[in-house]
Amino acid sequence: KFPPIVFDFGSGQCMSWPASSYLYAKGFPFEQDVWCPSFDVSDDNTLVLGMSWMMHRDVIFDLGLGRLGIAAASCPEHYRALDTDWSKDLKQHHRSRAHKKRH
Repeated sequence: KFPPIVFDFGSGQCMSWPASSYLYAKGFPFEQDVWCPSFDVSDDNTLVLGMSWMMHRDVIFDLGLGRLGIAAASCPEHYRALDTDWSKDLKQHHRSRAHKKRH
């Protein structure tokens, strides 16, 4: 079991990032016991958190005042449209319509 990563923003403001969000199981050809981080370090040695850090949260960037707001949220997880059955049906529908227009 991996521990959560805790971000301390100062002034008593902390945010916990559970391992279920910052790690993912690597699929084929690896077994499910291979875990990979969902974050990276950029060329200038800064931490890049990305979408996995924002999951299950409302994240508000106030650029004008230089503030960041974070609140727990029960949002659905994002899935690529290409991975869904309905997107295949929609693509087929568009192909069929395009074919009919040409003929």
